[in-house]
This record gives sequence, structure tokens and C-alpha cells, in this order.
Amino acid sequence: MKIFDTRLILKNSIESLEKLLRSSLKIEFLDVVDESSSHAGHAGIRHSAEPLTHIYIRVRAAELENLSRVAQHRQLYAILQPAIDNGLHSVRFEIL
Repeated sequence: MKIFDTRLILKNSIESLEKLLRSSLKIEFLDVVDESSSHAGHAGIRHSAEPLTHIYIRVRAAELENLSRVAQHRQLYAILQPAIDNGLHSVRFEIL
């Protein structure tokens, strides 16, 4: 797994998350959806300065094939760690 240069992430956005994933995996299909508005005002993010807090990712990548669900999620969370450190609160995955 190639690690993305996190210095390029200044603000979480759909585009920056897609770039993180595409630079780390051989993506066959990727759809990143912002679900933040449906969680506005929740206690954990009420005072977040980051507008992108909840995302839904549908992904198919060669590196995720033949891994257990736990291993797939660990790999994806490791890739997304810079965004999590930058205020991303929740990620929902669908691995195709």
C-alpha cells in the first residue's frame, strides 16, 4: 500500500478523500458521498469547524480483494487517517 503525502491535505473535501484513496489503492470503482448534513447538530460534531464529518464510501480495489472485512476496514481507515485527524468523524464503507 502506497501512503499519500498528507501535507497535501489542507481541508477535508470529497476530492481530497478521493485523492487519498486513489493514490493508495488501485481503484476499480469509487463513490464518496457526503452525509454530514444528516448528522448536523449531533453532540460529537456540534462544534466542529470541519464541514465534512460523515461520509459513505463505495469502493472496489484489487488490494481489498481476498481480505477479511476487518482487514479491509483497517486498510481503509489507515489510508483515511489524515482526514480523520483533520476532523472527519464517521466513515461508512461498502466494499464491492
